[in-house]
Amino acid sequence: MNHFFRLFCILFFLMGIPVASTAQNFPTKPIRMLVAYAPGGGTDILARVLAQAMGDDLGQLVVVENRPGAGSQIATGLVAQSVPDGYTLLMATTAHSINPGFFKNSPYDSISDFAAVGRVASVPLILLVSPTIPVSNIKELIALAKEKPGRLNNAMATGAIVHLAGEMFKKMAGVEIVAVAYKGNSPAYPDLISGRVQLMFDALSSGLPQVQAGKLKGIAVTSARRSQAAPDIPTVAESGLPGFEADAWYGLLARAGTPPTVVSRLNDAIRKAVAVPKVQDSLHTMGYTILVDSPAEFASYLKLDTIKWGKVVKESGATLD
Repeated sequence: MNHFFRLFCILFFLMGIPVASTAQNFPTKPIRMLVAYAPGGGTDILARVLAQAMGDDLGQLVVVENRPGAGSQIATGLVAQSVPDGYTLLMATTAHSINPGFFKNSPYDSISDFAAVGRVASVPLILLVSPTIPVSNIKELIALAKEKPGRLNNAMATGAIVHLAGEMFKKMAGVEIVAVAYKGNSPAYPDLISGRVQLMFDALSSGLPQVQAGKLKGIAVTSARRSQAAPDIPTVAESGLPGFEADAWYGLLARAGTPPTVVSRLNDAIRKAVAVPKVQDSLHTMGYTILVDSPAEFASYLKLDTIKWGKVVKESGATLD
């Protein structure tokens, strides 16, 4: 009996060698980084900057593949169904935390079906107001909204963080503002500039150039602290709504079950990539704050962020209609 037991243990150990070896030698072929949005947008640009630098460190190509549609669920679903070997990654965004509140019958679980690799960066939103309305700060905007309940319109992309930031603002400020849906924020800019809609939350990287060009007024950012890219613009929290925070984050996810050694290697590649001066310059120019946490820290953050936005969806009654 002891002879057979020892033989079994030896065979079991030998069977484990290829798996361990594969993880330790990772990567041995190109890696796919799926982006849930069309080419040319902020997430796509960030992914391509990161992919190039990560590929240099990993010694393999990191190929960005755009799979837009279904509120980011197409790309996310592909990663959820992929082989858990670290060769298929998702450039996840805040939508990953928001979607569970909207999509109750999603084909994947946003937490249990993924392995957190690490966040890459975050960017605050900026609250933009039309030059046609007489406000220059949060208190004046709230006062105007209370003076004219239901008369101000907030442009937003349905289901995105800009949508829920607007809902959270209405609740915390106690105002009635009408949400006007657009197919993305870009199409709303002409209407915001002309005054057909009066306000909009957008990523700082997209909205700040409009402010700098004098086309719109940027009255607050949604981060906990002022952004280095716009230090003169106060936060919503310091302007009268303490506790208001709505940063957009970006990070890499792999399929659940990916070997911890592979996840660790990918996390290390992120850290080295964002330490490259050229990468730092690119991200800072676009208004991003670089942050890289451990896989465990990112996993914990994902759970808390999903709870946060799920609560906002429920309390606001926001829908994708």
